[in-house]
Amino acid sequence: MQNINSVYFVGPAVVLLACSILLLYWHRNRRLTMNALVYSLLAYGSAIAGKYIIQFFTLAGYTLTVNGSKIALGIYYGLQTAILEVGIALLVATLALRRGKLTEKDAEGYGLGLAFWENGVLLGIISLLNYIAYYIILSSATPQAETVYNVLISREPVLFYPLSKALPFVAYFVIERISSILLHFIWGLLAILAVVHKKNLIYPILFISGFIVDFLAPVSGSIGLQLTELLTFIVSASALGLGLLMAKSHQHEQYLKQQDGVSDGLSR
Repeated sequence: MQNINSVYFVGPAVVLLACSILLLYWHRNRRLTMNALVYSLLAYGSAIAGKYIIQFFTLAGYTLTVNGSKIALGIYYGLQTAILEVGIALLVATLALRRGKLTEKDAEGYGLGLAFWENGVLLGIISLLNYIAYYIILSSATPQAETVYNVLISREPVLFYPLSKALPFVAYFVIERISSILLHFIWGLLAILAVVHKKNLIYPILFISGFIVDFLAPVSGSIGLQLTELLTFIVSASALGLGLLMAKSHQHEQYLKQQDGVSDGLSR
């Protein structure tokens, strides 16, 4: 019986390592508090739970209703991400800030937390453990191995690809996770800045980027995996760039206000 290609261990392992390094760097050199991690987990966990509940009750009927339209399915997924992942990140940030559990200084840590729970845990640790479990089971001469093999070969045949064909999928996975890290980071950072400073221009960046990235997922079969990952990375990098520019612009505004205050004090 053929086993899965062990090269697939590399993707989640690399992503987990990258997320762990980011956490350690922020903890030592910038600001990463336990509250930022806890509240980002609350936001992310609630959003994922909400997605599972909605899809459990609506996905089958919705797919039949739209006759398998990939564009309609993209809208279905995109709206869920925009409303749940982005919306709940904003809601949790609002509640935490009001209760004094987070401050503006936790904006980066909150965003990094969202990125970690998505990529370091859900698609890092859990994916890696799944692959290891598949490999161990398929290595055993048991009836369970036969069952697992039949399920995987029908649902995820790419896991059995030879190295030359499997490597591109590992690379695309890593690129996709990098895009996700960038997006979740800026979602968390901008969520806190939007609540603290009531900057209405922040909301379009949050919701539009959230919608587009998961809108692209169902249409990847039509436009190709390469183009899908490229577009996803462009959206993520653009959201990050715009978000950082807005954050820097706000810091400059605050600096000018402080300088004006100092000047007024001296003139008196």
